[in-house]
Amino acid sequence: MRRTFLIFVAFVPAFVTAAQASGDDAWEAFRSEVAATCLALQDAPKNAAVEVSPFGSESYGAAIVTSITDGIVTRQVCIFDKQSHKAELAAPFLAGK
Repeated sequence: MRRTFLIFVAFVPAFVTAAQASGDDAWEAFRSEVAATCLALQDAPKNAAVEVSPFGSESYGAAIVTSITDGIVTRQVCIFDKQSHKAELAAPFLAGK
């Protein structure tokens, strides 16, 4: 019994490390998908930058998309549905209002 326990204890850290690595990879893939999907909705994606919330909420990913067109800075919220993988951009924030 003691030997079985020691073998179990020896292998648990390896499984935990592998699970954390795959979890980190999955979150990075999620953030990349949110960024790409939100940028694709933008009218001027070459002039846009996106800041993705690291994990979003339980059901949605979220990002702020910022672009500059003719010297005007536009910021929009992008909401990404984690189930359907579809996203929507909110209307731009109006500077100074």
